[in-house]
Amino acid sequence: MFKKFLRGDSVVWMTYIFLVLFSLIIMTSALVGSSATMSARPIVKHFMLLFAGFIGICLIQFLSRKTIQRGGVVLLLFSIVLLLCTLLGGELGGGALRSLRIAGIPIQPSEFARLSLIIVVANLLASFNYDRQNEQKYFWKLLSFVILTIGLIVTQALSTSLLLYATVVAMMIYAGISWKRNLMLITASIGLVIVGLSISVYFYKTNQYDNIENKGVIVKMFKRSETWAARLVNFNNKNSKEEEDADKYVIEDKNYQEGHAAIAIARGAKRGIIGVGPGKSIQRNNLPNADNDFIFAVVVEEWGWIGVFIIMTLYLFLYIRSMLIAKKSNNYFDSILVMGLSLIILLQVCLHIGISVGIFPVTGQSLPLIGRGGSSILVVSVYIGLILWVSNQNEMAEVETETSVEDNTINSQPEILE
Repeated sequence: MFKKFLRGDSVVWMTYIFLVLFSLIIMTSALVGSSATMSARPIVKHFMLLFAGFIGICLIQFLSRKTIQRGGVVLLLFSIVLLLCTLLGGELGGGALRSLRIAGIPIQPSEFARLSLIIVVANLLASFNYDRQNEQKYFWKLLSFVILTIGLIVTQALSTSLLLYATVVAMMIYAGISWKRNLMLITASIGLVIVGLSISVYFYKTNQYDNIENKGVIVKMFKRSETWAARLVNFNNKNSKEEEDADKYVIEDKNYQEGHAAIAIARGAKRGIIGVGPGKSIQRNNLPNADNDFIFAVVVEEWGWIGVFIIMTLYLFLYIRSMLIAKKSNNYFDSILVMGLSLIILLQVCLHIGISVGIFPVTGQSLPLIGRGGSSILVVSVYIGLILWVSNQNEMAEVETETSVEDNTINSQPEILE
């Protein structure tokens, strides 16, 4: 009975289950006893989201390949509409219009947009595999979808757009799009990012943003760049050699989250393997996003090096196993899809950890399946579901091949005359 619903690779299933269990433990210890949260409601909500994600994973296993491919296109178009609606009347979060409330439920369209874009890109690259002489046509098709989708996401979440862009480029390289075109795309994109961030930093340092308040939707879109500039300037100042040594350890408004995250990691690392113990974190009361953007810092503080080992091992297992599934697949769409989904999970993990330890500027990226988040948990669960779906397709293909070989062997046996 369980095998009917828990289809696909058993290693991926076990990794997913351990991530969910660890998530529940971490979220409980991060929230219970915190001065910011005095009820069990967030924990119940987190459990319900994980449970909904689990149901979604099981249901995905009954879908056909055509349903997934066509569903990706429909979801992408719907996500683009939602992204536009968010710009027009979304809710503020982290200084950006990034969420939309539908029937009283807040959702982040950018999460659904990156899922659907990966499916659409995998589908186009699979078609390209059978029509390689028309590479230019597929390249510009891909570029049009990427520019439209990421162009809308970047107004709400720069880090999400960069993760998605890096994933799409990796998928194109994996599929065999010529290095000449990929190099041209990467060079142009880096140039645009440098110019855009440079202008943002200039506007920030010269207080130009103070003059563009309440001047329409288009201006609000670019107002988000003030947050990017502030984070870059603060990050640069933190690492500047000119900064006084004594000031490096002073926690102010501009480095409040990074400072307390650093303290949390230092406390956990100082205690060695076991940390300060589950539920005994102090910095969870000081970190505004202890259960989301900085959940890794709380994990290190409470669980020490064993917590770091568990997290890194689970995500690496998931990525390596997923890449083996992609390599094993005989269907081009399946292979590229799994490659893209597993890579974006790994990149998000690396970015989240890098932010927590101070390698990257602060930005809102949760730890997949572990940190708090509604749309994020559901969408990452769909990632896992699609990876398991492909592994199930591989298993069914193997069974069909073995059956075909057995039938041919039986039919090829010489007739015995009595």
